Amino acid sequence: MTARIEKHTILSAVILLWISSLFSNVRIINGNDTSFVEILLFYPRLLNQFSYDMIATMEYEDWYFFVMPVCISLPMIPILCKELRSGYYKFIKLRMGDKYFVVQILVTHFIIAGIVFILSTLAFRFFLSILFGWNLKKIIFFQLQKTMYNLLYLFMISGTSIILAVTTADVYISLTGSFVINYIIYSKSLSVGQIFIITIILYLLTAYIVKKRWIKC
Repeated sequence: MTARIEKHTILSAVILLWISSLFSNVRIINGNDTSFVEILLFYPRLLNQFSYDMIATMEYEDWYFFVMPVCISLPMIPILCKELRSGYYKFIKLRMGDKYFVVQILVTHFIIAGIVFILSTLAFRFFLSILFGWNLKKIIFFQLQKTMYNLLYLFMISGTSIILAVTTADVYISLTGSFVINYIIYSKSLSVGQIFIITIILYLLTAYIVKKRWIKC
């Protein structure tokens, strides 16, 4: 499965998340919320009024979380669901062993989610450094605590998509389910401890379901 993950899908997910940050609203102009990309296109004279502190607040906003569940799921979930439905996974687990098969599913999805997050964040900040001439080394580590919180939150949402995938083997349920769950809990302001515990539970339950439903069947 790992070898069959398409790199262009990961790249597409990174680009989509990067673009989503640009569409977050940062100013009210003429009584209307205005996104950063609109300011770039229609109000470029206002760019000199922005500091990095102002723009950084929009990096992980509504549009980012709106598309994030789909972006972190697309590189792997469709392939996993297809292999589970077709029975092809049985040949994979015979070749690598039951234990490693379970570990590979969890670790691969976890790593892909992290890669998509990190690359999209770097792309956004690199873009700002070029646009405004800001010091790249300084802005890469700007608001590190907020960045790590959002990374942990992303791992939690990745846990919802992977557990739905191994439970249903249906890519549409997995994607829409994780999207709906994210939409419901996004505004709940969960603590770091709550997110961490939920993430651990989701991944442990995923391992349990894989063993019970797909390995011992």
